[in-house]
Amino acid sequence: MLPKLIASNDESSVVNVTTDAFTKFFANCDLVQDGLDLYLTALKEPLDELCKLKGVGPATATLVLSLMYKVPKYAKYAPPFFSDEMYAYFLGTDEKMKYSLKEYRALITEVFPIYATFPMGIIEKGSWTLEVVRTMKIKGKLAMKLKGAFPVEVSDGMYWQSVKGKKRLVKGEEENRATKKRRL
Repeated sequence: MLPKLIASNDESSVVNVTTDAFTKFFANCDLVQDGLDLYLTALKEPLDELCKLKGVGPATATLVLSLMYKVPKYAKYAPPFFSDEMYAYFLGTDEKMKYSLKEYRALITEVFPIYATFPMGIIEKGSWTLEVVRTMKIKGKLAMKLKGAFPVEVSDGMYWQSVKGKKRLVKGEEENRATKKRRL
């Protein structure tokens, strides 16, 4: 349903709305360094603008704005993607999100103190990873997947090094090594 709704936006609307949203954020991104309230103010207008598109709510709007992480000049200002995992990690809740701007504001309020040390994109990726690992531990899936092992890079490939010290070749490496030998 959501992809169809998003696809129903005409191309010129998408271009105009995204251009306006990024222009508004770029105009205010220097405010990020001046504190939480100004950062939230700098985010409000571009998020509101992106939410004008059919099928785009706060989560999708933050995903679009988070793409600034790939632009070196603006990477440090890029807001984090409003992901379930980041929200659960920083707000310590497993409750179903409503994906509201109020929830995103609460998330940014929790994340902002770390911002001085790490760009928002790094914080988002790190919290996503930590929450996924926490969830897998709770569900018992992490132990089943790794079976007490951790990856170790060695000269001839990637192995899983078990706690007992035995090495197991990662699936797929045998074919890669066999192909290399044939080429030589």
